[in-house]
Amino acid sequence: AISDEMRALYNLNGKELDYWCPTVNMGRDPRWGRNDEAFGEDPLLAGKVAAAYVRGIQGPEGGYVKAISTPKHFAANNSEYNRNSAPSHVDEATLREYFLPVFERCIREGGAGSVMTAYNRIGSIPCSANEHLLQDILRDEWGFDGYIVSDDGAVGDVGPNYNLMWGQPRGHFYGETMAEACALSLNAGTDICVGNDYRVWLKTALEQGLTDEDSLDRALVRCFTARFALGEFDPPAQLPWHGLGEKDICSEKHAAIALHAAEESFVLMRNEAALLPLKPEAGKKLLVIGPNAIYRQLGSYSIGGWADTRVSVPPLQGIRELGEKLGFRVDYAKGWQLSDGRVEGDGADRHPVLRRAAEEAGLELDAYLDARTPEPVKELNRQLAERRKKRAINGTPEPRHPITDPDLGRSDEELWAEALEKAKEADAVIVIGGTDPSVTSEGRDRADLSLPYDQNGKLLQLLEVNPHTAAVIISAGPVSGEFLTRTPAILWAPYPGESQGAALANVLFGLVNPSGRSSETWYEDDSCLPHIADYGIKPLDTPTQMGRTYLYYLGKPLYPFGHGLSYTDFRYENFRLEKDSYRPGETIRARVTVRTAGTVAGKEVVQLYVKRQELWDNSPYQKLAAFTKLLLQPGESREVVLEVSPMELRRWKYSANRFTIPEGNYCFWLGSSSGEAAVIARCQAEIRGSWEAPLAALTLRCRKRILKPGESAELCCTAGLDDASRFSPEGVKLESSDESVAVIRGSRVEAVGPGICTIRATLELGGVSRESSLPLLVRAD
Repeated sequence: AISDEMRALYNLNGKELDYWCPTVNMGRDPRWGRNDEAFGEDPLLAGKVAAAYVRGIQGPEGGYVKAISTPKHFAANNSEYNRNSAPSHVDEATLREYFLPVFERCIREGGAGSVMTAYNRIGSIPCSANEHLLQDILRDEWGFDGYIVSDDGAVGDVGPNYNLMWGQPRGHFYGETMAEACALSLNAGTDICVGNDYRVWLKTALEQGLTDEDSLDRALVRCFTARFALGEFDPPAQLPWHGLGEKDICSEKHAAIALHAAEESFVLMRNEAALLPLKPEAGKKLLVIGPNAIYRQLGSYSIGGWADTRVSVPPLQGIRELGEKLGFRVDYAKGWQLSDGRVEGDGADRHPVLRRAAEEAGLELDAYLDARTPEPVKELNRQLAERRKKRAINGTPEPRHPITDPDLGRSDEELWAEALEKAKEADAVIVIGGTDPSVTSEGRDRADLSLPYDQNGKLLQLLEVNPHTAAVIISAGPVSGEFLTRTPAILWAPYPGESQGAALANVLFGLVNPSGRSSETWYEDDSCLPHIADYGIKPLDTPTQMGRTYLYYLGKPLYPFGHGLSYTDFRYENFRLEKDSYRPGETIRARVTVRTAGTVAGKEVVQLYVKRQELWDNSPYQKLAAFTKLLLQPGESREVVLEVSPMELRRWKYSANRFTIPEGNYCFWLGSSSGEAAVIARCQAEIRGSWEAPLAALTLRCRKRILKPGESAELCCTAGLDDASRFSPEGVKLESSDESVAVIRGSRVEAVGPGICTIRATLELGGVSRESSLPLLVRAD
């Protein structure tokens, strides 16, 4: 549905077909400013969702790619405040086992056509100049054959970033000059620079011999290969999606999908005395409290709908429309004001490094910044300013979905007093709370896990005057507060999108049975977590020695990963593994029968976890190995088969510089969450033998992409296995698509005559076949 709208916009106004999504960095810390964009703290869950997202965007059809998905930010990028100049200190095992698998699935299962590099560096090397990441892992191990694009300004951050338009000092100083930073990035494989850096400095880098035209040709070939795959140079009527247009943007069909997606996402965290769903009763007084009831929280990069208000339903609207149909009298009290999210002063003024440097130079800050900015960058900034000025003259469009808020200007004290008085008279209270851009967004991590505006204290006060209170937390991730253990009913809504109001009402009133599960651990408070800049997740790698995420956390979470309640009950029977002994590389299958024990239909998420049974080997204490979601009617039962891929049992072995599947005894268990109290049944199996990892990828490289007749170039092939080992294989079959253009001579390609051809390499190993290809141009001049 999303990619239909991408193509429709392209057909209408030429909008680009490369979209920088999804954000797939691991949710290792709920305070991360972009936590709402990610898919959780578990590598398997995040990877499966991300790969499906990529496939949905790209949808190859009729030989064309529908749009290009760009998973980001590669890699280990989980803190905003220091991302442009700081390292993510991650050992190779943690990088391989935790931070990279989600990207691997995007490439190998999703077929992503592009990848975006991160701002940070891993160890000493910035991601945009990190050949180990961009060539060894991404291309040689995983078989990625698309193009790599930097995050905005990330190439400049490789050096002493001169572009001070952000108002703060940036850069890793890995390259001593901006020309060197551009050369290092291009040579490592960053094909497109988002920002002005390549435009300003790449020619200088070529002139200084820091890079060469072959490297530039390589980047251009990758980019134009993608553009041809998108059909940009073909007649529009030839493309499968040429008929998509305005009728396909925010259509009724897509609105229904948005509603369904929101309904599936709600997580019922707590439901004492079955407060939810709300029972219809004529004349029953229902009070809704909270500014998030009228201000839709959609996330940092959501800009609203296309043209029709029906695709943007705030919570109060949905509750009021359905509640009144069911006989409720719905009243509203705002309760408190939202911050506008702005921070006083500009970044440069707040940054002590720049202020001190300006003082030492005897200059005002603006004069110092001006002196430090090279003339080419100044010129580009002037051009950008002119464009912004023209847009301002043309007028700012009206908000697509304006908010009607009669309480603007009233004090928080007055609003809260009014809410408490109304709560005393209500039969039930629904508080719509949570986070907003004033506390979390790109560039801003949450200071702590507590809710802003003292929502914890407000909820505790409400419970004193009306115990029939439910809290709906629309937030960027897990939060903390005493209210989480005292409020009878809590529904978590992780930014549920454009139809959130209608979906929320359906869940609150029982038309939809909530079936979401928490994709992250809910900690008691901030003391459970290390500093956000600490990227360790294993206990001995963290200052608290408590670990992070459900895989390693030693404390008792408030709510565990995978937690989520239902309006019905489920029972599990006859859990078993197909065998009790396996060889490494075999798929492990578990079977169980699930049935409903309640009176209403519901969806259950069947979760299978695994742990290697050793006294202590630094492996995860528990790890999601497989999962599925199924709908069961009252009294219905169904057998479920869960398959555990060998890839879920891999561990990084330093002495071999590759993955292995360790021998030993493994415990598998079913749980309604990852919590110890949620364990339903256990089984054991042993794994014995050595893993013969299958062929994963074949990468064909040629230093020169453009030849003249009579010239030749060496062809190099690298094979990658599932265990991350790489080698130069024997027995590769090389062929040219047009021998009048180029022919293969052993391991070299020789140009024959003008034209374009494809050089293809094929390798079969252990019954698995992989291929790789590259275009070659032979020029007459």
